[in-house]
Amino acid sequence: MRKIIILIAIVLTSNTFFAQKKSDKLEVIIGDEIKLKKKERVDEVLGKDDNGTYVMARFGEDMTLFYYNNDLNLVKKNEIELKYLKHDLIYEGIYQRGEEFYLFSSYQDKKKKGTFLYYQQMNKASLTFSKPQLIGEVSYKNYKNSEAGYFEIMVSENGEHLMVKTHSAGHRKEDHYFDIVVYDTDMEEEWTMDAIKEPYDKESPQIVFDYDLGNTGSYFRLLKNIDKSKKYKRGEIDYSFSMQAFMAGEEKPIEFELELSGEHITDVKFEDLENGGIQVVGFYSTKGQGQNGVYNLSYDKDFNLINENKKEFPLDFIVQHASEKAKKKAKKKEAKGKEIEMHSYTIDDIIENQDGTGTMIAEEYYTYTTTSSDGNGGTTTTTHYIYGNIILVKFNKDGQVDWMELIPKYQHSLDGGYYSSYAQMQLSNGDIVLVFNDNPKNAFYEQSGNFYGWRSGRKKTDNTDVVFYEITEEGNSTRYIIYKGEEEDVFSRPYVSLEVAKNQMVILGQANKQTKFVKLVFED
Repeated sequence: MRKIIILIAIVLTSNTFFAQKKSDKLEVIIGDEIKLKKKERVDEVLGKDDNGTYVMARFGEDMTLFYYNNDLNLVKKNEIELKYLKHDLIYEGIYQRGEEFYLFSSYQDKKKKGTFLYYQQMNKASLTFSKPQLIGEVSYKNYKNSEAGYFEIMVSENGEHLMVKTHSAGHRKEDHYFDIVVYDTDMEEEWTMDAIKEPYDKESPQIVFDYDLGNTGSYFRLLKNIDKSKKYKRGEIDYSFSMQAFMAGEEKPIEFELELSGEHITDVKFEDLENGGIQVVGFYSTKGQGQNGVYNLSYDKDFNLINENKKEFPLDFIVQHASEKAKKKAKKKEAKGKEIEMHSYTIDDIIENQDGTGTMIAEEYYTYTTTSSDGNGGTTTTTHYIYGNIILVKFNKDGQVDWMELIPKYQHSLDGGYYSSYAQMQLSNGDIVLVFNDNPKNAFYEQSGNFYGWRSGRKKTDNTDVVFYEITEEGNSTRYIIYKGEEEDVFSRPYVSLEVAKNQMVILGQANKQTKFVKLVFED
């Protein structure tokens, strides 16, 4: 382990001075290389306590647990074999709830034609687990093994509620049912709802678009309803959204439509509120399936709409990081009265700010395929994964837009986005930090000029700056470098990250055969 105090520096590269802007408010702690077994890899930061961080590496159903102190020194580790009564168990997840960790696993008994769910509590001193306790089971008699029931486990963001959702066995083209049990922090039942029907209807499909277990213990589902009554034409909106709320004391879910006056809702993110209502934010389109602007809807505890706001994206906002040629083309299109839309943005989160406002974060994401031929007539199809710009929108307490910010980013990979996207954290002063891999040539980029894309590769790290953008409460952003890939020989893995304390984040660094953790500590 070593520590680097970040200061403003100038790096000489290819006879040209490139100003690599660094923050004097950031301490970077680089952990030692993590020694893993063959084929084993770190895919999850499980959680933390006051003294350190719990990490899991896994290959198949075998796992190793690690515990690192706050300086990223390895304190202890333990190898875990998922077995019970001589049965190999299937890993379902490890969840932190307050100070405790719970391991969930399942077993499909082909003789008894049943699927069983177990949970175990972690002994943090020894990194071992208690004897498995049965918490759920489902029979699949009269069905094939491939048609057996299964389980979903979900924990609320505040950790106070855990839900086990049990799906019944069934044929693919028939109605299915599921049960819900919500548990408190002592793993005691809070409320249940049984035999909830999910009808199979190929003519009018209802797709579960998103879902969440709220901090009040209610379970919410966002449904995308496809209109099959008419033939779809390119560019037309043939769907709508509705919400389902599963709540204590109710015998069945409450369902209501999501509607925005004069516009088509194209994307949705929601959160439950302390007063029992929900807040819904997202993108809308006026004529097509793109994204013309953002909206904010508020519902009371009875799910009646009480507030509606929307704001169109200004043209300058949409094209601010585009080429000069693309900007001129967009302005000509707008002058002719045509719609200028954004595309392919996915909403990731709604951050609740200290002053009661909210900030929505969305990222551009899409894929495309290419086909190449060899001299023997064979063809190879390649999928390209693009993770692009990041949008931040701050709503005030009344749901109106305070500001919008577009962070430039273009990441291109062929590995499914293994090193792409970003990690986020909100600092105690209200600023938001976004961390990702970027092209070093963007060190001088300031809202205009040539912006360079970043391509991931498992062997070459000299084309990478690991950077962060700090966005203030007023919507102003600044780019800083954390470390150069060639110096540490690892990229960042944004998906494997965790806020371990206020103003402190741990992110996995990985490339080639090296794996290490990097800790970011910001000044108050």
